[in-house]
Amino acid sequence: MLYISGMTHMKNIRELAFFCNTIKNAHWDVIANLESLEELSFTHCKFVDRPADEDHGKRLKVKVPCLRMTRCNGVAQLTAAIDALHLRTLTMGFQSAANQADWLSKTSLTDLYLNDIFVAAVDGDEKMKYILGKIPQSIQVMMVPINTPGTGLFGDLVWQNMPLLRSLTLKAMDLFPGITAAHMICESIRVHRGLQSFTLNAWPGHIGLTVSAAEVQHMVQEQLGNLSELNFVDICGTAVRLVDGKWIDVAK
Repeated sequence: MLYISGMTHMKNIRELAFFCNTIKNAHWDVIANLESLEELSFTHCKFVDRPADEDHGKRLKVKVPCLRMTRCNGVAQLTAAIDALHLRTLTMGFQSAANQADWLSKTSLTDLYLNDIFVAAVDGDEKMKYILGKIPQSIQVMMVPINTPGTGLFGDLVWQNMPLLRSLTLKAMDLFPGITAAHMICESIRVHRGLQSFTLNAWPGHIGLTVSAAEVQHMVQEQLGNLSELNFVDICGTAVRLVDGKWIDVAK
């Protein structure tokens, strides 16, 4: 714990990362006093001790605009230590987001990145609906995993409850040969009228598509023409950008 106690004098720390650590309340006591902290990340960490909010307000909440957590245990202890209203950018696992959805609803997030594939693909769509129903309407940038083709998700009203969304990245479990699934997904995002950027890719290690630039341009013109702000589309690594009123290929 010596390295943590030493941080009490490092008021100018802006980024702080923990890897394979056991995080206790003593850590939170120090982190909460880092007044310049802008980004806090945890990878393969375990959070122990009772949540900070059980201490009847005795412990300060951590005020940080950007929080990243990857493959951690005891996430409820982490979210209890974070000032939800101060948070703007969040990266976390899909299952953790489902378990902490009520906490998500208290944030004013603008950017949300769910960085794990579905733990249980069978009920993945239902869990995603639950998460989307809890995220604040302030969300502008989002990356989420989806089942393919995910029609159960896209037909739900929660999919439309993001009025400020401008950048959307979908990571599909599998995108089988042919572009039917991609067409269905493109059709579903038409409800996001302010969308500026859209990316659809398969998760690493899962089945992807080979899509030509001509096919991407066709999907954009035929299916996404109502999105007047859209200027970038990437389908499985084939990207096009709107330049001077024309869609052109983006060189790899």
